[in-house]
Amino acid sequence: MENLISLKIPSGWAITYNQFVDEPAEINENGSIENWDAYKESLLQIQRLDLKDGAHYIPETTLLIDLGWTPEATASGAFKLVLVFKNPHNDMAWESISEFNSQDRFEVQAKIEEWLYKLSVRYSRDMTPKQVAKMLTFEI
Repeated sequence: MENLISLKIPSGWAITYNQFVDEPAEINENGSIENWDAYKESLLQIQRLDLKDGAHYIPETTLLIDLGWTPEATASGAFKLVLVFKNPHNDMAWESISEFNSQDRFEVQAKIEEWLYKLSVRYSRDMTPKQVAKMLTFEI
């Protein structure tokens, strides 16, 4: 995919899916987005890594950043960015920690980088989702 949005990703994170592109929406007369593939519900996933015996891996219980456009391919939609705690017993049972919505891809880019930085500096595995959410509100 061409023109991926540039993201500053600290060590300890893995991009497991990426179609988040630097492409403005092309809106037709019906209010639909012509370049819908850049404005769909599944655009980006970033997962927190753990380190064991000198090797990184994605643990069953981890933080996950998920990005999509909702409603998909509609001009009235917005990017929906969520930070979740992934349940080890059910991959689709996510506990939401924080959410950010915007139609501006550059605001979303900045929020992703802010979350990644704060989580890289302050997160510890013994934190509850509520503690993580509170930690994200503090300035660094």
